Amino acid sequence: MKQPYLNTVYTNLILRRDYEPVQSVEPVMTRDLLFLQKYHHDTYFLVQLIDGDLLDPVTMETKLKADYQSLINVNPNQLMHMIEIMVFDGAPSPEMLAAMDRGLANAEFAKCFLSCFTVDLSSRAVMRQSKASINTDGLEKLLKGQFKEVNPEYNELPDINSLLALKRQEYTLDLKVTKPALTYALIGINIAVFVFFSFYSMMQGRQYESMLVDFGAKDNGLIIAGQYWRLISAIFLHANWLHLLVNCYSLYVVGNIVERIFGHIKYAAIYFIAGLYGNIASFIFTANPAIPSVGASGAIFGLLGALIYYGVERPKSFKKYFGYNVWLTILINIVINISIPGIDSLAHLGGLCGGFLAAYAIKVNHEKVKNRERLAMFVLVLLIAACAFYYGLMNPNVANPSI
Repeated sequence: MKQPYLNTVYTNLILRRDYEPVQSVEPVMTRDLLFLQKYHHDTYFLVQLIDGDLLDPVTMETKLKADYQSLINVNPNQLMHMIEIMVFDGAPSPEMLAAMDRGLANAEFAKCFLSCFTVDLSSRAVMRQSKASINTDGLEKLLKGQFKEVNPEYNELPDINSLLALKRQEYTLDLKVTKPALTYALIGINIAVFVFFSFYSMMQGRQYESMLVDFGAKDNGLIIAGQYWRLISAIFLHANWLHLLVNCYSLYVVGNIVERIFGHIKYAAIYFIAGLYGNIASFIFTANPAIPSVGASGAIFGLLGALIYYGVERPKSFKKYFGYNVWLTILINIVINISIPGIDSLAHLGGLCGGFLAAYAIKVNHEKVKNRERLAMFVLVLLIAACAFYYGLMNPNVANPSI
């Protein structure tokens, strides 16, 4: 079990903790291949995984002293933490532990620290032998967790180049399409609908705003009367030019990214399901259901929800390319929703949830789940929307006809 454990820890330090192998131009022993490094927040970490049973107490003491001296010689002014992980089949002997203590009892430099962990595979115990370094990058928790994740196929060290390629892939923004044609089409449709109905209302001698219900705005009373299509038609209507321009710009910025990541078909599903969820949430919970509601904001918030799910499925890529910008955008919009009266914030929240659930159902990568499972989750998302809508229809507080 020792070699699979060592190789599993090594692999996961690269894939999960952003470590990289220490490169050497000289021929090295297999033991030295399990030598990793990471630079994080102005701190340099060095980790070495060692088969402790290959060392005797004298060699162990000599090695630790030599490693610490090498650490100082590299750059005594750089904050450095070196962590040596000694893996044993059983509990290390008292002589071995005493040798570790002597090897770690070096004069302390202000910025150079050496720590040592022992791993007892027989009892699944992890012990820290040195308290010199406060920061060991959370390795004790990781080492304990690896007992449950040992890959029995890792008797040989996985190909380093393959591991690094897989790591690079995790940080890569994999784009399904190069041109967000559907986003441009939706913007064009929104503008065309607004222009057409503005011209139509002018021909009728009426104000555009007064005819929004006639055009298909979300109106609780009419929806309860059977005009369910308003849950979709309201997505393409806007209250005025400013409303239209803000939503078109938001759709251009967010949709451009989401469509490239998810592809045309999945993007369309996310957009319409989010818009549906947003209008259903507005239908159920709006404080004054007599006021009609319009706009693509719920669907656009759903695209933000899809980006949040992308962060769940591809956390490293999400952090690299989007990071806190998505959360900051959502926070700003929440503040705007609270501050400005008349904004249908519940539609935004419903759309956000709908977009996340839709993205969860269809996934970013095709290989994550089988088509049958993905279809079942997609149907479940639609079923949740149907149940919520049915609840609204049966709730007497919703049945408030428009004025």
